[in-house]
Amino acid sequence: MPGIIYTSSTILLFVSFQIPVRGKEWLMYFLKMNLIYLIVWVLTMISSWFVIIFGVLTAGGGATSTFILTDKAITKFPFSRTAVFIAGGMSFVLVDIISLDYDFSLSDYLFNRNWSSSIFLADIFIFWQLITGIMLAIHLRKSQISQNEAMDPDSVEP
Repeated sequence: MPGIIYTSSTILLFVSFQIPVRGKEWLMYFLKMNLIYLIVWVLTMISSWFVIIFGVLTAGGGATSTFILTDKAITKFPFSRTAVFIAGGMSFVLVDIISLDYDFSLSDYLFNRNWSSSIFLADIFIFWQLITGIMLAIHLRKSQISQNEAMDPDSVEP
């Protein structure tokens, strides 16, 4: 379910930025993105206690895959694969560090509830979605502004 929510959010982002895409491209993006999300989720879950190390790799790889798929299937835009990988992995590291220091999860703190530690990975996926989604929005918007300036250098974006 979170993969569908995240992928749908990225599609809403494309619509809000008025990125022209045909129906088949939307569908292929939606299916491939959900597959990537599922693979990252499964790899994170099966890594068991190795998740502390392996989770950083799957989170970074998932973020990079999101950007690559968007670049190939939706619209071309410049981005640094290394920076995206680091940002995706940082979502995992951030939740790891906070959960090691405290007896509660970030969800417990943010929503003022005392949930079990079994939602620990939910925190990671929530922050991964936020960090990756915000980075994607920033990169797409910067690319769109650059393209507009290249077409009409005298125009100023409001």
